[in-house]
Amino acid sequence: MAREFDSFIIIPALAEGPVHHYSHYLDAPVEQTPEMSLLYINGISSVYMHDASAWEEKTVEYLEKAPAILRTNIQAALTELNPDWVLNQNAFIYYVDILSEQVADYHLVELAFMVNGEKVKITNFRVA
Repeated sequence: MAREFDSFIIIPALAEGPVHHYSHYLDAPVEQTPEMSLLYINGISSVYMHDASAWEEKTVEYLEKAPAILRTNIQAALTELNPDWVLNQNAFIYYVDILSEQVADYHLVELAFMVNGEKVKITNFRVA
């Protein structure tokens, strides 16, 4: 049976402190919950996805249990765009969109951040 998804995902690798219970994240300001991100699959809110592929489910599971290097890789991608952008200081994850493309052993995702009040996207970010 396919996994049911919520509209957001908790990515512990992006947390500044301990990860909280699901209810803590509801209605919380993004600055206080940097590990929370909206979740999309191929541009559709994950709450409406009832037929995600096994690979898409694996990608979500990876993000939910990702090693700390994920944070380092995201910061490196942000720095490449603008050296002044710092994850969880002035650049906060807004959404993760799991794209349908798969390259070798990687799945491509689009990451969107709120940076100084503007949305910035990193497309084709590779996750294992």
